[in-house]
Amino acid sequence: MGFSNFRFIVTSSDFAIFMRNTLGYNLLFMSVGLVFSIGIAVGINELRQRFMAKFYHTVLFMPYFLSWIIVTYIVYAFISSSGLINKTLLSLGMPTVDIYARTSAWPFIFLISNIWHYAGNNSIIYLATITGFDQQLYEAGAIDG
Repeated sequence: MGFSNFRFIVTSSDFAIFMRNTLGYNLLFMSVGLVFSIGIAVGINELRQRFMAKFYHTVLFMPYFLSWIIVTYIVYAFISSSGLINKTLLSLGMPTVDIYARTSAWPFIFLISNIWHYAGNNSIIYLATITGFDQQLYEAGAIDG
């Protein structure tokens, strides 16, 4: 009983598609997520007002505490046919687009949702590393050019 699901997936005619999607999405999540996480960490580190740095970091870290069900509902509230984006387009007199129903949009929806959910949490590691650097290294680098 326990391995019947694995047997079904491995013997499926769509197994190659499953593997391509799984590996492709995970590589995309890791590479783009790394860039965003480091960017957030550098941006917060460069803020001179510590209160604002803590505020931004808290706001960016909060999505990590949300379950994927809540994240999915928030995404749906933005991009559904009656969502915030379409209501904004309608109020501007532009034609609406049901992004949620387009299959070509889903790779981007997955990517944006994943980055929004994890980038704030992942940036903590990089921020801790950046703030751990000795300030004399920055001064020496500035002097040496």
